[in-house]
Amino acid sequence: MDTPQASDVPQVIHLDASVTEQIVADLVRMHQSSAHQLRAAEVSMHQSGAQRVQASEVRLHQSGAARVEAETLHMTEGSVGLLRADAASMENGQLATATAEALSLHNSQAGAVCGRRVQVERSAIGLLLAGQVEGEVHTWITAREAAVFGLAFGVVSLLGRWLLRRD
Repeated sequence: MDTPQASDVPQVIHLDASVTEQIVADLVRMHQSSAHQLRAAEVSMHQSGAQRVQASEVRLHQSGAARVEAETLHMTEGSVGLLRADAASMENGQLATATAEALSLHNSQAGAVCGRRVQVERSAIGLLLAGQVEGEVHTWITAREAAVFGLAFGVVSLLGRWLLRRD
């Protein structure tokens, strides 16, 4: 991940009750603020929101982001739409879609998760694709069910096309 170089950007940006379009810095700390795009080595958000966050380390507390690309994400009582990370931990949060090497969910909900190692505690996941899973997982749809649904949908689609061509 490309993180800003010290000579190119300000070292530290603190936002409190602010709205901004774009921030590029080594360290970004936000409190009750919003930003369209953040790019930094480290981002810490408290009761804040961002459209896109790119950082080595991201910490979200009672905050949300539409898209996060990070080496490490720590989230408490927050939400992320799309996550791509090496390692992520989430407590009391919501996640739409995630791709991570290692992901830990505690008392959280996720739509779709793809990871090498996934640890789950009191959490629900819509679709889970993982190499190694620890904990009791509650999924809305399993990989097998998704494959069967896809196969059935394909057969019905082909049959429908064939029937429509006969006329």
